[in-house]
Amino acid sequence: MKLDNSHLPVLLDDMDAAFSALKTALSADPAGWTRAPAGKWSAGQHAEHLALSLEEPLKRLEQSLHELREGALGPRPNRGIAQALVIRMLMREPFPRGGKAAPFALPGPTPSRESVFARLDAGRARLRRIVESLTPDERERVWLFNPFMEKRRWHYRLFEMVRIQATHTRHHTRQVVAAARSSSR
Repeated sequence: MKLDNSHLPVLLDDMDAAFSALKTALSADPAGWTRAPAGKWSAGQHAEHLALSLEEPLKRLEQSLHELREGALGPRPNRGIAQALVIRMLMREPFPRGGKAAPFALPGPTPSRESVFARLDAGRARLRRIVESLTPDERERVWLFNPFMEKRRWHYRLFEMVRIQATHTRHHTRQVVAAARSSSR
């Protein structure tokens, strides 16, 4: 099925389910929140990375929406082959492994579970409110620069941003669960 902005309600529900699965996985082993394999992130750091990876695109979406409503948002840029392929890979399961986190998405050394969970919940609710406030025309016209590819000036359409949040969250949930299994042996 080819996704587009008409699928936003389902995509939002899917994103919510991905975050819920993450929180369930992280609640299964409270001690695992701070435990990390050598040179790797702890479960808490994975979760904070996801909160940061949601918060920055949300800021950019809100700015783009403001510009759209003020008549200042230009047309969506053309997308080259490389960008189209990367976006397609990020929207599918499994999410690609081995990427480096952007500087804005690097977690701190000891994130608080309560704080990170609250940020994740607030970010999801904020995104849902934004999407539900948009007219169908605004959903089609709004776009944002991809904060992970700042230098290349790549962009997301709204449905792409929502879908990638879900696939990215599932990716980190799998990593957290695998790390918990390997450290409990």
